Amino acid sequence: NDSSELGTVFDSGDYGKASVLSIYRSSAIFLVIWVVVKSAFYGALDARL
Repeated sequence: NDSSELGTVFDSGDYGKASVLSIYRSSAIFLVIWVVVKSAFYGALDARL
């Protein structure tokens, strides 16, 4: 049952670790996407100039 597993995750201290890990992972993914977009943007700008 998914709800019971979720309850045990919330009760245990692992939830704080999991949330921090997910926040770190999402921010890292966002950072990679931002760097790729920025480099592509500046590459297009250099090609135009």
